[in-house]
Amino acid sequence: STTPKQRPIELSPSDDKVYGENKSDPDPPLPLYWNNDIIQQPVNVTMLPQWYTDAATHFMNQSIVNQQPFFLYMAFHQTHHPQFASSRFFNTSQRGMFGDALREMDYNLGLIMQFIKNHGVDNQTLVIFTSDNGPSLMRHSRGGNPGPLKCGKGTTYEGGMRIPAALRMPSFIQSRVSRELASTLDILPTIAELVDVALPTDRYYDGVSMYSWLFEHGHSKRDTIYYWPKSPWPDLFERQQSLQAIRVNQWKLRWIKQGSHCSNNYADVDCRSNQKETLLTEPMLINLYHDVGEAYPIMNISEPYYARIVDEINAKWKEILHTDIHDR
Repeated sequence: STTPKQRPIELSPSDDKVYGENKSDPDPPLPLYWNNDIIQQPVNVTMLPQWYTDAATHFMNQSIVNQQPFFLYMAFHQTHHPQFASSRFFNTSQRGMFGDALREMDYNLGLIMQFIKNHGVDNQTLVIFTSDNGPSLMRHSRGGNPGPLKCGKGTTYEGGMRIPAALRMPSFIQSRVSRELASTLDILPTIAELVDVALPTDRYYDGVSMYSWLFEHGHSKRDTIYYWPKSPWPDLFERQQSLQAIRVNQWKLRWIKQGSHCSNNYADVDCRSNQKETLLTEPMLINLYHDVGEAYPIMNISEPYYARIVDEINAKWKEILHTDIHDR
């Protein structure tokens, strides 16, 4: 038996491997796990980047030696709060602890990329580098920076939902910068098509394959992004307010304003938690190609040109309403 602070990670399926912290219990001291075994408690967090990288390269090396395809999901703690850095990187940047943590993550990512090159699988390995959400503005300068984007983590503004992404597979993906739409939801069907594996047909997938866009110089199959709030249940499909905005191509239509505690203390009051869920008297239409900061909504959306765009976006909402929830 184990105490709550020593609760083992439940694995599904049982042959999955995991190396890292178990954050299911918020109380310190956090243990470090190797699969179901606690190997250190409390954790020396300044050593985690090196240990994670060592575990990743060990796993890849075993797969390469055994001539087995591999899938590695690696999530560095940096630059999430609280930031930390080993003695090698501590106080080495002009960006404070956030910059130190970012430099160390960059260094260890470089080690992984160099490992792939040195072992001759560079051209056979798709590398996806991305994030899960925008900056946590409640942490001030240690929470990241949205740049020109509006608000941050926890909101459905671009600063909360838009994330960086880089995909690399030499000899197969042509180097370029693209404005086309993609989502982390698209990773699963993309990998499935890449390795020629058929996905089960007994469920609905919100993602689409990016294969033709990445590898055949085509276009993204995704033209729509849905901006759901953090907790849309229980009446998800009973009131339109559950969905706060929809983007189709460069046009974003918003009918709900809401801030988040993750963006508290930020200069823009729309971002803060005291900006409660509010249904707008008239939806806001934004051209994100012209106004990435969502500062200048179209003044008269009833004009025929803009009205057609609004109708097209509303049609995307109706597609969701007419999808059986049990299929999703």
